[in-house]
Parts: sequence; C-alpha cells; structure tokens
Amino acid sequence: MSNIQSFQTKQQLLYAASVDLVLAGHVHITIGDGGNREGLAHRYINPRPKWSEFRETIFGHGELKIVTLLMPSGVGIGMIMMSPYNY
Repeated sequence: MSNIQSFQTKQQLLYAASVDLVLAGHVHITIGDGGNREGLAHRYINPRPKWSEFRETIFGHGELKIVTLLMPSGVGIGMIMMSPYNY
C-alpha cells in the first residue's frame, strides 16, 4: 500500500467516525530538563544565539494533561500545558 493509499484509507475511517482531531507523536517528549551528570550548566554562550529563546539552570518537568469532558455538542478534549513557571 502506498503512502497516498494509506492516507486515503485512514482519512475515510476517521471521517466516518466523526473524528475532529488526531494527536500523533513519538514515544517521548524532550523539554530540556533531563539532568546532567556533570551538574548544572551555569555557563552560556553570550550573546544568546537567535535559536535560544529561554535559558534556565534549574531542574523541572513538563506535564500534559488530556481531559475528556462531556459537552452539549458531544465529547471534547481539553489540554493543559504546565511548566514550573505556569506560563
């Protein structure tokens, strides 16, 4: 089966099931707080490179919560992305 045939088959199946949203991803998500056996990285390249939006030397974690809610129009999905800073 070609990629196009595979897509068309899945599209028909999802449409028939009235699917509004598909979340697909890899096995893990990397947010940059995995730890470092050498300790915290306190030294940065200065000035900050354009590709680096935010830098911090603390440990933390990210949390993705998917909640299914019964809504008047059917079933809805809510997502909450959290960080140590709650932004």
